[in-house]
Amino acid sequence: NKGMDPVYPPAPVPHSSHHQHWRSVVSQESGWDAPATGCPRSGTSFVCHLLQELGGDFGDPSELIVGDRLNRGGYFENRNIIRLNHLLMFGRWSNPDNWVNVLWPGRFLIHARKILTVAIAPLVNRTELVRTRGRSLAQEIAFAGNEFGGRIVKDPRFSYTTKTWMEHSNVDSVLYVFRHPLRTAESLARQVRVPRFLLTRQMWKHNIDGFWKNPPPNLPVHLVHYDSFFEKDQRASEFKTLARFLGRDFDSGLARAVFEQVAEDRSGHKTPTGERLDHSLRKRYEMLLQKHREQNN
Repeated sequence: NKGMDPVYPPAPVPHSSHHQHWRSVVSQESGWDAPATGCPRSGTSFVCHLLQELGGDFGDPSELIVGDRLNRGGYFENRNIIRLNHLLMFGRWSNPDNWVNVLWPGRFLIHARKILTVAIAPLVNRTELVRTRGRSLAQEIAFAGNEFGGRIVKDPRFSYTTKTWMEHSNVDSVLYVFRHPLRTAESLARQVRVPRFLLTRQMWKHNIDGFWKNPPPNLPVHLVHYDSFFEKDQRASEFKTLARFLGRDFDSGLARAVFEQVAEDRSGHKTPTGERLDHSLRKRYEMLLQKHREQNN
């Protein structure tokens, strides 16, 4: 019936030998093989497009969020994963259907509801609350972990939920994408349709803290700096990180061809300038840059 949660078949006991491993992409927007994440509008979709062209498997395209004017190449986010992560973050009082089919629809009431949800996120997605909700969703998480075995799963919400997924499924590693905070805030403001300084800077800080304040223990994290893809002398280093994430050898010719293909619609990319950041933004951004440097040295 409409409005009822799907019924899932019984799943194996979490952490049993039957569990397949996955990877996740976490952004500043998991395994199965691996999750990809990072904050929304930090370049996670662009990076996942690169991963797909490099041979990464994101599952059935018909189950992924379709592209729009902001991401013509698609979002690479699976609807069921979004539904589970939304329930982990907000509980059943917030209808995940508003997020599963279209990211930011034009209908005024739904749009206003979603902005309110984002605004109260810091109050309702604290770690202990997410873990408590995870126990009630353990069977569905375990089943999803098996269903996506060997694939990449992308959702910015993994910044808050990765540790809960680790409790109920096997996550091999995480790809974390970050971008200059002001460029991220500007892009968020265009998507959410609010002034840049009203909400989006807080969203960036909250997302960074959600993952890095108490990062998942004993989990390999591969850091990718979105802006560096647009600097010729830094691009190869980012592609080498993607190759490690995929468990493959770096191929400079393939990297060059893939970038030229995927970056065609990114001609409007703004390289960060010397704009001053307030203390809280600068502290977090410098932390990410330092971890990125340590990884690549």
